[in-house]
Amino acid sequence: MSKLSKRVAPLVATVVVVAALIYAYLFRLYYLRDDNSGVMLWNADQAYLFMKVARRGYHMSYAEYPWGLLSEWLGAVPLPNDQRVFLIVIHVTPSGVERHLALTQSETAGVPGSFTPVGQSVYTFCNGVLCKWAGDRFENATPQEQEEIGGIENLIPDSTPTANGWTKRGVYGDFSVELGRQTTIKLQKTKASLDTPIVELDQAGHSPQELWNVDGEPRRVSWWKYKRSFSGDDFK
Repeated sequence: MSKLSKRVAPLVATVVVVAALIYAYLFRLYYLRDDNSGVMLWNADQAYLFMKVARRGYHMSYAEYPWGLLSEWLGAVPLPNDQRVFLIVIHVTPSGVERHLALTQSETAGVPGSFTPVGQSVYTFCNGVLCKWAGDRFENATPQEQEEIGGIENLIPDSTPTANGWTKRGVYGDFSVELGRQTTIKLQKTKASLDTPIVELDQAGHSPQELWNVDGEPRRVSWWKYKRSFSGDDFK
């Protein structure tokens, strides 16, 4: 080996090591996870699915990645770098399906719950006050409705199986619900570790329609996809 080669070789090795370190610490990995759950209300004519998605984002450098894997293996739950919570309302009748993004916020606290049907309306709480689902959005209850229902303390917990002639249960496991004689909502568990199943609508004379299927497994995404996932108010 020539004297020049002996001088160049250590320099090349140093440059390679420095470049690898810079890459490991500056370039980042991006992951998304959509934890989702829901409550379903139904009677003989219609059904509501109130589905909550907590989208959590994690990013780390390549150098940090092994420590992240070790922490997960040891059972430590990492805090997300970013979070956005969505509430999606799906209304199903024999004549069709309506789907609305009802709420977007950054925290899981304060998301409406204790959905309580009264007649053809469904009441819950919005920012600590009684409100109801108005077909495409939540709106505050009128003073008369406040008086009739008695405030949010009289809402029926989602763990209660029946509510004013409606049936209520969490969206998990395997079961089916019939609306009329030709419309069936089917729920099928996808993985033993995930509570939320695929929700499918079967109607006579129509192909099956998927109403809900959100993968709760962490997934690696591009920087652009990661930014888009937290930059708007739409659940994508």
